[in-house]
This record gives sequence, structure tokens and C-alpha cells, in this order.
Amino acid sequence: MDDSEFVLNQSSINPYILNIEYAVRGPIVANAQRIQSELDAGIPKPFTELIWCNIGDCHAMGQKPISFLRQVVALIVDPSLIESDSHYPADVKQRARRILDNGGGLQYSSEMLGLPVIRQDCANYIQDRDGVPCDPDSVILSTGAGEMIKELLQVFARLQPSASTVNGLQYGVMIPIPQYPMYSASITQYNLQSVHYYLDESDNWSLDLSELRRAYDEAVGKCEPRVLVVINPGNPTGQVLRKDVIEDVVRFAKEKNLFILADEVYQHNVYAEGAKFYSFKRALHRLGPEFSTTVQLASLMSASKGYAGECGFRGGYCELLNPDARLQSLLYRQLANRGCPSVAGQAILDVIVNPPKPDEPSFAKHEREKSQVLGDLKLKAQMATETFNSIPGMRCNPVQGAMYAFPSIELPPKLIEEAKAKGMQPDEMYCTALLEEKGVCVVPGSGFGQRPGTYHFRMTILPPVDKLRQVMEQFRDFHQSFVNRFSRSRLIRSASHLSKKTRHNFYKKQLNLRIKMQQASGKVLTLESMNPCVKRLEYAVRGPIVARATQLEKELKSGATKPFSEVIRCNIGDCHAMGQKPITFLRQVIAVLSDPSLMDSDRYPADVKARAKRILEGCGGGSVGAYSASCGVPVIREDCAKYIEARDGIPANPENIFLTSGASEAVKAVLELLATGQEGADQPGVMVPIPQYPLYSASISQYNLQTVPYYLEESDNWSLSQAELRRAYDEAVGKCKPRALVVINPGNPTGQVLRKEIIEDVIRFAKEKNLFILADEVYQHNVYAEGAKFYSFKQVLHGMGDAYFKEMELASFMSASKGYMGECGFRGGYCELVNMDPEVQAMLYKQLSARLCSVVMGQAILDVIMNPPKPDEPSFAEHEREKSQVLGDLKLKAQMATETFNSIPGMRCNPVQGAMYAFPSIELPPKLIEEAKAKGMQPDAMYCTALLEEKGVCVVPGSGFGQRPGTYHFSAYV
Repeated sequence: MDDSEFVLNQSSINPYILNIEYAVRGPIVANAQRIQSELDAGIPKPFTELIWCNIGDCHAMGQKPISFLRQVVALIVDPSLIESDSHYPADVKQRARRILDNGGGLQYSSEMLGLPVIRQDCANYIQDRDGVPCDPDSVILSTGAGEMIKELLQVFARLQPSASTVNGLQYGVMIPIPQYPMYSASITQYNLQSVHYYLDESDNWSLDLSELRRAYDEAVGKCEPRVLVVINPGNPTGQVLRKDVIEDVVRFAKEKNLFILADEVYQHNVYAEGAKFYSFKRALHRLGPEFSTTVQLASLMSASKGYAGECGFRGGYCELLNPDARLQSLLYRQLANRGCPSVAGQAILDVIVNPPKPDEPSFAKHEREKSQVLGDLKLKAQMATETFNSIPGMRCNPVQGAMYAFPSIELPPKLIEEAKAKGMQPDEMYCTALLEEKGVCVVPGSGFGQRPGTYHFRMTILPPVDKLRQVMEQFRDFHQSFVNRFSRSRLIRSASHLSKKTRHNFYKKQLNLRIKMQQASGKVLTLESMNPCVKRLEYAVRGPIVARATQLEKELKSGATKPFSEVIRCNIGDCHAMGQKPITFLRQVIAVLSDPSLMDSDRYPADVKARAKRILEGCGGGSVGAYSASCGVPVIREDCAKYIEARDGIPANPENIFLTSGASEAVKAVLELLATGQEGADQPGVMVPIPQYPLYSASISQYNLQTVPYYLEESDNWSLSQAELRRAYDEAVGKCKPRALVVINPGNPTGQVLRKEIIEDVIRFAKEKNLFILADEVYQHNVYAEGAKFYSFKQVLHGMGDAYFKEMELASFMSASKGYMGECGFRGGYCELVNMDPEVQAMLYKQLSARLCSVVMGQAILDVIMNPPKPDEPSFAEHEREKSQVLGDLKLKAQMATETFNSIPGMRCNPVQGAMYAFPSIELPPKLIEEAKAKGMQPDAMYCTALLEEKGVCVVPGSGFGQRPGTYHFSAYV
């Protein structure tokens, strides 16, 4: 297809995604992957192995998991080990029981902010660290620290600058240079403005207050600085900030009314003598109430770094201090749209913040393993510093903390000229040659930012000591010989500081006025100043009725008297929380992945061990604690492709499949591509079914797209008609530009299963109107009605011939959270792309690289679903029996719900053909409708609230999903 024929092409997708750069997984890393493939294929190279030094991926580099952490997770995954296996110490079992008793296990979808018991443990950890009280309600758990960085920056995003900023200016985010590229990538993605302040290389990458002032003053008039990012210990620079420097930064932030984003994920990684980690929260309190009660701060921590290095589990927290209360509630609304963070990541984080105590049996071993990891890192930090400083033309500041060296390199003018002639950065050319000639993969300093005229690279110190020595020798051998090729002319040394730019007095006056107004309110972020798209976001499944249900549960626990003894939650498709049992085979494989020592146990069958072995061999360092490739572990993508091929009878290419932390992440990534920032008649429109899953309307609001609702036909069992699609499309034209069509099959919340001929009609309509199809097929295993059958959009496309199958653009979504497995807490999903413009697909994959990777345990649970036991394997019979039991029970309950609702006067419910929900209509008297409107409520919301308050049953009003005017419904999980 010609580029202009694609619905999504480089000229029509979100322009900010086009500009994202993420050096840690950039072109040099892609080149390294190609070289690795060639080595694997036996193609001769000047080296026998490729040494990866580009990323802080601890386990992939050979670091061993901490036994206590993995043992606890293994018991949570397979609770039968708690009672039957004497291999595990008592404190391991106690930690596992505590998490299971207070959260129900990794299979559950947790509360949107994380499991309360784990938030409490994080608060205790912070309090012990700082000697300052910490409220667990201020702690938000996340799928890695990167998720919260992006969520916080998105709150600041100004999608409509003329309407939301002073004098039409973008909001600015002050970031250190050099910086971690996730910040610059996310700032670009959300259309914010980077404000660079330079770290002082001559003073061991310290942070100078005068440099902050210079950067701030020069930014005024070009943008409105709102956020100050500080990374401590530093990435990529390895410095550990002194207490007095941090306090100076806090004073500056208060003076300029800046929100501090403190990236403290390396707080356990401090090696230099005399250096000590000092948190920003502690600094706030040391400076007194004037600071501790007013300065807004977000502090980030991660399970991926420190001595744990559990990158693949994707666990992190953010402590949020002094936020505007209204803003905090709106941020929580945005977070609700992600579902919940990985529960496996939450669990691994919990064991990090709540390690063994001195009187517990695992303490000695845990301390020994921890000391070994940190001691090795200290030794390697010294080795890297000393070696680089011994090579002529290199200089490296001491690696005081974190996991990286960031040496400067002197390059001759001829090399610099040649690099520029090739359209390359000089240090990129250097790093490319190092890779091609020595097989060492590092990242050029230009990917992190550096002072003009200086050149660097970042190298992780994580490889084992013997491997790191080998790397150092490669550098010693390579550097001078490479430089000498270009001439013996004078080397280019560090450049001078940037020149001062003209002050913009008018804008400064306006900005100072704004600052005074903000200081009067005491907050940087307020309801008036935040991203307006987030204000519009609604997510009914975790909305006000659900919040009230949570409050009622707390009241019941505290002994309050209610007309009921428990709250029955029927609001969300959280299978295991509702009593569904995990599938044994899935959990056994995941238990072995968590604790590979179980490979030696007679407890598990051979096919369980074979699946675990295959997945581990596909993971970096043979560990699920390693980051995967951005799109997922290759062998798991291959298994997804085989599953699709077996399902549809059509070949599937693993390169067109990307793995995600739940299907929701994939849906949002595709929708974000559509967001061009245009308004009015050119604003991109997304056609969504009504009723619909609120993720779609919430994400459409979040990305400033336009919802184009089309109604499902309730009188025809929630069917979909082409006539209704045409009506919706025609009415939208002139108000927006429809570009995508969402279809949910089987339906959520409506439970219908679309017939093949209806899917064909939808495809014809989409082709006629040149619409990109988003096929939400996460309930494909949940089909119960006699005669009903699931047909994938890809399968139907293929059956319609090449005019459709080779041209129609489609994204199909699948999840581990639904079906017979119901593993909501693991956060595993995939998206298959069909006929996407290759250049757009490259942009999408680049965007995904900035989140590093999806939850590896989620990828693993998905793999076992895609690759279940075969008939000749020992686990087959039990797996099939359990699967049939789950689906049989759901079929029975679907029939029961339909029959019961239809037996109640004033209710009518279509048959639940598939998915997991009934969506009955309810007849409400005019007086109730009038009273609800007088109270500013939807009538069905008033009905559902009364049901909750009087009977303790939590369902979701139909108004949260959308419905035809004058009709009322609710959604109940079966």
C-alpha cells in the first residue's frame, strides 16, 4: 500500500510520538541486536560474543536474585507450597500469608492505588528511612517507577496551549543534563517543554543553584516552568547529592513554586566513602513547616534497582506530598483508567521494603546476599573509574552511586566532521565503531544530553567482574587506535558554558504574577491549572459507587452496624477475587519461574518444568527479573503467533505482536497514536459502542480525541447494525473527523457474541469510511450460548479476500485477565497489528520502548495460556478438567442471572451469550427520576447507590457505560 492509503501514516499520527527519542533502546541497541542475530547464525565477527553494557538490567547482566524475595513470591503464586513444602523458612511463609490474607494473591486485580497492606509497608519503610511520619494514603503503587513519571507528567500536559497557559506558552519541565531519557521522551510525548539545567562535570556532576537560576530565567518567555526533576543518585552520571545541595534545590523550588519530581530509585546504590543518600522528603522536614507543609513533591522508588534488581517484575511506588486535594482526586481518576499496577510487582516491592528482621531465620542469608551484591557493585564502580581515567583521552568522575559510569572522551576534529557529514553525533559514531569492532554495546552521551562540544558514553557497571575486566581491556585497546585513525591533530576538549540569552521582561512579569497567584493558593498544580483532558475523564467501573463500597467495607470492619454483614462486589470482572480458582498448570509454571530451585523438586510434572525452562531461556540472564525487549520476550511473542494461527488458520507474524501489562495498555497506546492535537471538525473521532467499556471513553478524553457513539440494539440482543454505524458517522462529520472504530466482541458490558455476517458488515463499513479497527477480543474464551461462536476480526477479514485482508488496518487485543484463566493481577496481554503502516508501527514500538517493557510475569502467564498442555503431556487432563469447570460454572451463572432478572417485574435482561456480565434494563418511576435529577445524579446511579446502602450489593449504573436516553441499566458481574 502507498503511505497515503493507510488510515494511520506518518503525516496523520500523533506528531509528538514522531519526535520521541529513547537512547537506551535506540539505533545502536537495534544494531547490537542485529549483530547478536548474526553471531547466533554463525556469521564471523572480530569478537565471539556481544557484551551488553547499555542498560541497568541487573539480572540480565548476571546478578543473582535475592532468595528471600523470590521464595515469598513463589509461595504467593502457589499457596499450596506454604503448607506442604518444608523447604521454605517460617518468615517466608509468614510474609506470603500476610500478603495473601490482605490482598488475596497475585491473581486479583488490586485497588487502583495498590494493596493497602503493601502501601502501609512502604509507608513504614519511608518512616524508618527518614525518621519522619508517612501516611500510607500518600503512597501510590505502580508498574515500575516509569509509569508514575509518565502519569505525573501527563497531568501537567498542555494539549491546548492557547487555552491553558499564560500567553500561549507551554509548560516547562526542568531536567538535568545529562538526564535519564525517559524524561525527555515523556516530555515530548505529552507536548511539554524541556528546560535544561547542566550538571557540573568539573565538580563530580554536582548541581549548582546558579545554574538552576540561569536555566529558569532563560526559559521564561519561551515556556512556563512548572516542574523540577532531580535524579539522585544520578543516572547516567552516578553522583550522590550532598544534603546542603538538596536543601538549596528545595529552597529554589519553593521560591519559584515548582513541583519537585524526585527520582530516588537508586537510593540503595551508594558506594563512595562519605557519600550518603538523603531523601528530598527528609530535606523538606529539616527545613521546617514552611517547606514540609507547602512544597509539592513526588518521590519515586523502584524494585528494579538497588540490591534487588527485579526489573522484570515492574514494581514501584510514588509518595505524593502536599498535592492540591482536588488535583489528587483527579489524578486518582486518571490512575483508575490503568486498572491496577502489577500485583506481582507490588508483592516483590513489599518484600524489599519489609525484609527479614534480625530475629528471623532468613535474616543472615538475606544480609549476606545483599552485601554481596552491593559490595560487587562498589568494586566494579571503582574498577570502571580507575580504568577510564588511566586511558589517554578519557576522564571519568568517581561512580559514587547508581549503576553507571559516564566518562568523557576527547575526539579529533576530523572524526567530528566526518560524523556530522554522515548525519551522526560524534559520540554515536564512536560507540557504533566500538560495537562493530569490539562487540561492546554502550550508549552515546548525546542520547542523555551533554554540554555542546563535549562527548561521553554511558556504560553500566553491572556485568560480572571478569566480564567487566574484559570490557575495560576492550576500551583500552580500542580508544586510542580509533582516535588515531582520524588524525594526530589537536583533540577537542570540553566546551565552554552556554551563552546567556536575552531576558523576556514582559513574560517574566506575567509569570511572576502567576507564581504569586499560585503561591496564594499554596499549590503548583490546581484544578484550574491542570490538564483539562484529565478533568473530563470518567471511569465508572471504579467510580463513586465503588468508592462508597470500599468505605462501607471499612465501616463494617470497624464494627459499624449496617443492614447487611458484608459488601458483595459485582462491579468488576475480577475473577479470582470473586472466588474463581486459579488454573493449576499456570500457577505451577509461574512458581518455578519465581523460584527456579523448584526445577529440582518432584512436586511439579515434567511439562511444567519444560515450559518454565523455555521461558527462562528466553529471558535475559535466565531470569524473569530481567527487562525483556520492549515488545516482549521473543519466545512468548512466537507462542502468541502460534496461538493466533491455530485459532484462525492463518499465519501470524510475531513481529506484528507486542506484549503489554494488560490489554488496556495496548488499547491506550493505539488510541494515543490517533491524537493529532487538532480541534473542531479536524479533531480525530473514535467510534465506540454504547454501552461500552469505560476504558475507551476515559482514554478518548485523556488523549483529547472525540467520542462518536453508536448504539447497540438492545431489542436484538445488543446486536450491531450497519445502519446505526452510518447514522453515527454521518452525524459526527463536521463536528470531528472519524478515524477509528472500536468493536468489543464478546461484549462488555452487554454480553453479546457477534455473528460472522455482522462482523463482515462492520468490516465493509470500515473499509468504505477508511477507519482503523480496534477489535477488543479479550473475552474470546467466554462464549456460553448455544449456537454462539467467537470469530476474530482477523479471521473474518481473511475470509473476505485480499481486497480486505491485505488492506484493512486492524489492532486486535487479548488479555490474561479474562477467559477461563482470570489472572487479572498479573497484568498480561497482547496486541496483534494487521496491515499497519510499517513506519507508524516503528513509531509505536519506539513509543513502547520508553516504558522499557511490560511486566515479565504477565508475559509469562500469557505464554502459558497461549501454550497450554498438549494431549500427550502429564498436566493435560487436569488442565482440561479445570478449564471446563470454570467455563461451565460461568455458563450456569450466565443463565441464572438472565432468568432471575427476567423474573423480576420492571426488569428485562438479554441472554448473557458471552463475556462475564449481565446488563439488565430497569424501569424507574418518574418521581425517582425527578428526585435524582434534583440531586444532580443519574437515576440509575441513585438506584445502584440505594442497592448498595440497603443490601450491600455493589453494581455499576448503566449511565457509566452509556445507554440510549430514557433507558436505565446496571452492570452485574456473573
